[in-house]
Amino acid sequence: MEKKRVTWIDTVRAAAMIVVILGHMHVKKWEQVWAYSFHMPIFFLISGAAYSLSSKAKAMDTWDYIKYRAKGLVVPYFWLNFLMLPVWILNFKILGSTKTPLKKEILGIFVSNAGIIKCPSNATWFLTALFLTTVCYYLLEKICKYDFAKIFLWCILIGICGFLISFTKLRKIYLPWHINVIPTAMLYFGMGVGFMKSYSTIMKPFERYRYLYGSLFFMIGSAAGILNGKVSMHGNIYKNGLLFLVSSIFISFSLVLLLQKIPEKIESYLRFIGRNTLVITAVHCPMLRFLEKFSSQTKLFVKNYPNVTAVLILIASMLVAWSIKHYFPFMIGEKRKNRVV
Repeated sequence: MEKKRVTWIDTVRAAAMIVVILGHMHVKKWEQVWAYSFHMPIFFLISGAAYSLSSKAKAMDTWDYIKYRAKGLVVPYFWLNFLMLPVWILNFKILGSTKTPLKKEILGIFVSNAGIIKCPSNATWFLTALFLTTVCYYLLEKICKYDFAKIFLWCILIGICGFLISFTKLRKIYLPWHINVIPTAMLYFGMGVGFMKSYSTIMKPFERYRYLYGSLFFMIGSAAGILNGKVSMHGNIYKNGLLFLVSSIFISFSLVLLLQKIPEKIESYLRFIGRNTLVITAVHCPMLRFLEKFSSQTKLFVKNYPNVTAVLILIASMLVAWSIKHYFPFMIGEKRKNRVV
């Protein structure tokens, strides 16, 4: 069962990654509103689900676990941003005419919040935010002595605080590594953990009519998201909290239902995307900016054909991800596998 769960986690993560890319294209306003209604919450949900499958958290002491998560998230964040720095120079210094000094862009890498200072790949804010969220949840587990009822109650209370902050002037105070987003992220992360703990119980009523329920939840979630208007998790903008929860949870659950039994060939491609979201997250926006800056023809193409552009950028990002994984795995916190002769 665990292996099957990991497979669908990868496919759902891949679907979320594709939606992220589409959301960054020049799509219609309602399409962007729809994408933003769930594309970041679902990543925290999936991360919580993956966390619940791992035994490393309980097996490690606090400092070792922090180092372990830093290797998997923070190290790739820095490597990938410095990798994208020459692309930023090409896009904005050579092809563009930005007055932003290089040292400020480098400083932005350490700040990891475009609301304060931009960095070469602003989409990677999720990596540092996820690192802080995971560590906070890990510490909460320790404090609550692994009593999930207590842990989830705290996640709800912390999440409510996050929503309340979004309606105050504090929302406009941008903090390094998106610290102010962590309370809301904790709620979704906790829900992901809870979902996996009760996976069989939750899924059983929907098994027989999986696609019917999945389609229904998808439509309800989409309607709620579009009705709510454009939100921004990294900006702590949620508008109507209830609609935001309905859209993000319903669409996320619909994808879990719809993407578990798909053709093997499609699943294999989605698994690859899902297992390489670190790199794809980092490189897709710089690629888009390059196309926008390269010539008036490419700029027009990107604007007129956003879906085709998204596919091309996804394929290019997958090629970069494959290259890094095979030749420079240290950049994503992995070790190079020895070839068998």
